[in-house]
Amino acid sequence: MIPISRIDHRDRVRVARFVNGIGGTPIPGHIKIAMEGEPIRTLGAWVGNGVDQVEMWSRTLEKIDATLDQWELGHPSMEGHRLIVMMVVGGMTQYLATVQGMPADVEARLEKRVRSFLWAEKRGVAVNKETVYAPAEMGGKNLLDIIARNEAITVTWLKTYLSLGPKRPLWCFVADEILAKGAVRTSLNVAEAMRLNSYLQSWLPYQSAEELNSKDLAGMMAVGRKLQCLDAGHGSVPGDTG
Repeated sequence: MIPISRIDHRDRVRVARFVNGIGGTPIPGHIKIAMEGEPIRTLGAWVGNGVDQVEMWSRTLEKIDATLDQWELGHPSMEGHRLIVMMVVGGMTQYLATVQGMPADVEARLEKRVRSFLWAEKRGVAVNKETVYAPAEMGGKNLLDIIARNEAITVTWLKTYLSLGPKRPLWCFVADEILAKGAVRTSLNVAEAMRLNSYLQSWLPYQSAEELNSKDLAGMMAVGRKLQCLDAGHGSVPGDTG
């Protein structure tokens, strides 16, 4: 069980073993309550409060390194290297990146590993990464671009968040509440109960990871700014570093 809300409430839940941290039906003794920083695996992802996301990726990175080293023994061609990258690096990271996100440190490490594998550890290669990532018809190698792929995943999160039908996931409503409570000072004239969706209304939320207490939500909002999903009438957006 992973307690949610503020850290003081989470601590009370662990000590008192009540869902509300105060009283009521106690949490059965056989149910483990996760501590701060303790990852819990669920549906293929590692979740928890204060979990080190880079550490959660370490096993996947080790598997990728070992698999690429094994493939390198066969001395594949340049096209073979590209296909192996798509299969190994792309295949081993896509699901986890979708459900958990990928830290920038992990993106940088994978980019470096992919480039090293593509050129078979050669140094001083004069071909820049933009050319390597470009489509074949533009003279490129159409190599997997980890950062662009991850941004595309975040776009799918934003698309889901903006869906307003009966099948809208529960996490979208949680995001609505977080954003509504984090309205910027100039938007406080809109009552919190009336702040339903900043993309459809004229109020603005703070959008930094620190203010939202969520890197994933901040990343989704950043992609929305990049794609100019907010109406031009909103003006500048606090937390925008793009």
